[in-house]
Amino acid sequence: MEKTKHRYYAILVILIAVAALAVGSEDGTQVIEAVGITLDLPDHVGQYAGKDTAYCHNRSCLKYVEGTSAGNCPACGEELHPITFAESNVLPADTIIRKRKYRDDGGNEVSVSIVVSGVEQKSIHRPQQCLPALGNVIDGSHVVSVSLKDGEVMKVMFLDVRSSTRRSGLSSYAYWFVGGKKKTPYHLQRLFWMSVDRIFSGTATRWAYIALTCNRQIGSDEHVRLLSDFIKDFYPLMTAE
Repeated sequence: MEKTKHRYYAILVILIAVAALAVGSEDGTQVIEAVGITLDLPDHVGQYAGKDTAYCHNRSCLKYVEGTSAGNCPACGEELHPITFAESNVLPADTIIRKRKYRDDGGNEVSVSIVVSGVEQKSIHRPQQCLPALGNVIDGSHVVSVSLKDGEVMKVMFLDVRSSTRRSGLSSYAYWFVGGKKKTPYHLQRLFWMSVDRIFSGTATRWAYIALTCNRQIGSDEHVRLLSDFIKDFYPLMTAE
């Protein structure tokens, strides 16, 4: 069923993209700035307390630092940045990125990142492309229906990820996309909605890609429960008024 849906959206995206190219360029496209969520990551999510993260851009250092989003690197003394060196070089300049790591008293950790596309819509890629490029292997994927506190059921894509360089590098990666009032765990569905907006209404919504990660253990579904519970507390805090 899922494969049939993906083929359906793929065909529609291709057809609409061809039609959009025939109509004209992006010069007359109106950019809709409202993403549909707030970009201020909360200090607390339920029992979790958040910390900012920062990254050194010195290519001989590239240190990761918690507890700040700026300042100087404690290892080499160079300036820290809120995004990684690779992100700053690859993503368009108008890309918006927010990151924070959350911990609870039980030692559980959840890393959260939000990437908002710019006018060119090139800032967001499928994690199935990005994660392997960063030295990871995706062992499986499945969609989880998360029941939110207001009764709404939201679909979230879960990936089982392992590091190709570290034996203990097992993680669960959950994500979804938000654009205006629309949200989906499917990359092709997002592309379909983007194409429809461009060709039929001449608009381009800035989409947000929300990703959460935590550790996982083979043979256990605890990571699914942990991230699902976190999303129940996190999502209402991020919903834009």
